[in-house]
Amino acid sequence: MTRKTLALGSAIASMLIFAGLALASTKEVSVSYPAKLTSGQELQPGSYKVEVLNTQSTPEVVFYKGKQVIARTPVKLVEQPRKSDRTMITYNTQENKRIIDEIWLAGWKEKLVFEKADATTQSGQ
Repeated sequence: MTRKTLALGSAIASMLIFAGLALASTKEVSVSYPAKLTSGQELQPGSYKVEVLNTQSTPEVVFYKGKQVIARTPVKLVEQPRKSDRTMITYNTQENKRIIDEIWLAGWKEKLVFEKADATTQSGQ
């Protein structure tokens, strides 16, 4: 009886751990240039821990420096055919400023796509 209980408890604990990983995952990224997120928040060059929160209807990404939250913004998770072999940030240039468009995280099958503001906001009108 105790073996069954122990096995059941282990199975439940494993399921909860894997479910937690699917809902909130973290990774280190290096931002090479001063850059903005599409939400307007600025990131200075340096290393950040990013946490993807996939617990809501709209996933979010949180950027940390140590334990301090630097930025939090909605993100779209886009499934890729295979896992990324390296972490990479793609930028767009707008009015001589870099805007982060996507982040590919090493070992992940999803890339993080930062939604662009509408055309009137982008053109400055």
